[in-house]
Amino acid sequence: MRPKSKTLAKEVVLGDDLAHVFDPESVALDWDAFFGRTGPIHLEIGMGAGRHLAYQAKAHPETRHVGIEEKYYRVHKGIRWVNALQRDNVRFVVGDFFRMRDLFQPGSLDAITMLFPDPWPRAKGERFRLTNPALMERYFEWLKPGGRMTFRTDHEWLYHYSRERFRRQGFDIVEAIPVERIQSDFEMRYLEEGRPVYGLIATRPS
Repeated sequence: MRPKSKTLAKEVVLGDDLAHVFDPESVALDWDAFFGRTGPIHLEIGMGAGRHLAYQAKAHPETRHVGIEEKYYRVHKGIRWVNALQRDNVRFVVGDFFRMRDLFQPGSLDAITMLFPDPWPRAKGERFRLTNPALMERYFEWLKPGGRMTFRTDHEWLYHYSRERFRRQGFDIVEAIPVERIQSDFEMRYLEEGRPVYGLIATRPS
């Protein structure tokens, strides 16, 4: 996307009621007010172009779906997907996820999804991995007892690293990828290229 288009995308996102720009110095979000409704909350971290999130919202209309993404042009694409599917149960948070420690209250999430994050395989890159120990503690705290986290990657090393982090944090782990599942843009492309996909479901014990 050309810089001019990215600038336009940012302007559109800033003017859209579906999006919130995260500010660590501001008052915590009131999720009931942001959605205008109550209900379970599903969070997708690094939601990319938003296709997976929008179709999750269509499949689970009773749930409130939150997508986090740092790049405005991707959020713009997500808003377009949501509007195309006529979903009113999706909201977006724009910003640096590593600074969002207090975005949710403990035990407030029913589900978290993380699909195909950057692996950062070198030792110095651990602090940037979305499954590093500090963030794993955050996910465990945010989830309700019995809440589930879905993780998928095409990177075998990251899969084994992340599985161990889930285990050490105290999650119950099922190493399985549902046959019937909504696929992200990345996953569809990877499968077409014949790449293996690794995945698990991690549950916070009741």
